[in-house]
Amino acid sequence: MNISDKPPIERPSYLQRRRAIWSAWFIGLALLTLIAFMLGCSVGSVHIALSEVLGIILSSLGISSWAQTWSSAHELIVLKIRIPRAVMGLVVGSSLGAVGTAFQCILRNPLADPFIIGISGGAALGASLVIIFGISIRFLSGASLPLIAFLGAMLATVFIYRMSIIRGNMNPHTLILCGVILNSFLSAAMMMIYTAARPSGVHSLLLWLMGDLESTGEWLIIPIALMLAGTISLAFFARRMNAMTLGDETAVSLGVDVSASKRLIFIICAVIIGSAVSATGMVGFVGLVAPHLCRTLVSSDHRFVLPASSLLGAALVVFADTFGRWILSPAELPVGAVTALVGAPFFIYLLKRRSKIVWSD
Repeated sequence: MNISDKPPIERPSYLQRRRAIWSAWFIGLALLTLIAFMLGCSVGSVHIALSEVLGIILSSLGISSWAQTWSSAHELIVLKIRIPRAVMGLVVGSSLGAVGTAFQCILRNPLADPFIIGISGGAALGASLVIIFGISIRFLSGASLPLIAFLGAMLATVFIYRMSIIRGNMNPHTLILCGVILNSFLSAAMMMIYTAARPSGVHSLLLWLMGDLESTGEWLIIPIALMLAGTISLAFFARRMNAMTLGDETAVSLGVDVSASKRLIFIICAVIIGSAVSATGMVGFVGLVAPHLCRTLVSSDHRFVLPASSLLGAALVVFADTFGRWILSPAELPVGAVTALVGAPFFIYLLKRRSKIVWSD
């Protein structure tokens, strides 16, 4: 056979290479999330070996055959305290990562963050009224704080959305401006509330505002379900988000109803933010950091960025909570304070690079 008769070597297509890269990154992010979960169950005021954590988890699932080598106290800590806390961190981080991706797309602003546009401020004011003045809902006293915080977030959402409508369409620049103004107004209102509060009440409120993954109660199933449902729903908008990044006119020419899509995405994101804040308080900057890292490292395709940001956001929140429990052990640093320590410098970095980032008009 002549050399010329040999069949040509088939090289992988661009689509195949891209899928292989995405798959590798997804596997890596999934492993990172698993590592964060295991460390979250191991590290704390009482250190528990990773082998014990794994044995306790497998034993509780009924798939472990090795002899028990851990104490009942360690088993109680892992199953009743650390696993629920880590799971809450995974859910909240995942939802905030997806929301940050969606906001940066529909607002066409790389600095957009779930906790910058005012929705979380409404939740914070609602929580302030409950903690400082003892406001509660009859028959729902145990769930009064998260419910009123959620209602505050929804009222803020309605206000911001209505104010951002210009000629029947949501204007991204107006929405961000209204969110910043509303945040300032709500912060001033909370300062007035603080002056009328007892020191103990202010301390409790500050701890809540800085984020707390230790929330307990049967009512948690509602915000968790809303966060999971909302995060999954955003995945169905990935192709439309890709079209919208090219500009509204281009997206319309591709058959995307831009106005309706932005409205639905904004409502879904608002429900997710309200649910997250009502369950854990303020855990900021996750929605800013996770999407940018995913875009920078791999791709700007929202079919990848949305799920990747969810995984990375989940890992970031659990890592932050673990670090907060380790650095001052036996005391704890609130998870929101840790994410802010990481996110604020990252925000400044993005601000410095703002002029170099090109976003379609």
